[in-house]
Amino acid sequence: MTSIQESSPHDLYLRTSSATKRNAPLKLYANITGKFAIERQLDDRITDKVRASAADAQNQRAGHTTIFVKTPPDLPNGKKNKDAPMFRKSVKPTPATSTASSSSSALHVPPQPQRSKEALQDIRNRMIRCIAAAPRTSEQVVKLVGGNDSSTAVKRDILDLLDEVL
Repeated sequence: MTSIQESSPHDLYLRTSSATKRNAPLKLYANITGKFAIERQLDDRITDKVRASAADAQNQRAGHTTIFVKTPPDLPNGKKNKDAPMFRKSVKPTPATSTASSSSSALHVPPQPQRSKEALQDIRNRMIRCIAAAPRTSEQVVKLVGGNDSSTAVKRDILDLLDEVL
């Protein structure tokens, strides 16, 4: 590295423009009186390393090409409606199914219907969107995804899916 004196000293001005001032005034930044000249001193080993890394970078840039697939991958048959609302109101149980009979043998509880895979996936997608929008507690997620009047089976399904998602 060698120092070279300038034949005629000069000044360096900078303009710091901002959004409010497009044409800000120039400000004196430095008085230049000389410069430094740096000479390259590379031995053969470093030169070979630089050439190899440049060649690798060029090959990597050239290697990225688009791969065209002849047939598209198989997609699931379920079409999603883009206009469907994110949260749906839950179906209220009918009075005939919600009231218990007055006989003493009314302790028999009917088995809960198993939810279809599509319904569980829909609940899971709504839950993920709900959680992604803002941090929420489990109760808030159950209320937003299942609705205010959701049954215990729906709440249990939502909580199971919540454990799976988180």
